[in-house]
Amino acid sequence: RAMKELNKYLLIIVFATLWIGLNAQSEKKLVRKGNKQFEKKEYSEAEIEYRKAVDKNPTYDKGKFNLAGSMYKQDNYEESGNLYNEAAELSKDSQLKADSYYNMGNSLLSAKKYKESMEAYKNALRLNPDNQDAKYNYEYARQKMIQQQQQQQNQDQNKDQDKDKDKNKDQNKDQNKDQNKDKKDQNKDKKQDRKSTR
Repeated sequence: RAMKELNKYLLIIVFATLWIGLNAQSEKKLVRKGNKQFEKKEYSEAEIEYRKAVDKNPTYDKGKFNLAGSMYKQDNYEESGNLYNEAAELSKDSQLKADSYYNMGNSLLSAKKYKESMEAYKNALRLNPDNQDAKYNYEYARQKMIQQQQQQQNQDQNKDQDKDKDKNKDQNKDQNKDQNKDKKDQNKDKKQDRKSTR
């Protein structure tokens, strides 16, 4: 009887192992299918296959990485950046992690989120200090951020100048009203003076 129980448990373990193995293979098959479509520049079709792989295994870092790439190619930089971040957090492979951060930086740079992209490039460089592209893109993002800040300062100064102009206009209007009132009063006084001299 104990032998039957043991055989029963062993059989369950064997089936569970096979199921997990088949499930993992199907994720990889889906990613390979997506890769073929990606190579043909069929990015939305590739996205579908990558999403299926990620749905089967949400912790599959390569599936998330490739899904992020297909989203980037479709100009969906926000989702692309989020997926690259997830891939980096999930991955145990330092090269995939570094590539994820680098590509996350590219997504954020394309979305004009310069400060965030710089942070992603820093993370990529911590893992792969020799990545010349990450160094270049970091510096490019830094320059773009400086330009953006200068433009913002100029806009703020222009707004302040416009407010000052409006304030000056209002003051001039008030002065003109006062001057016109004074002239009217003077003219009224002159008319009264004329009447009295007649």
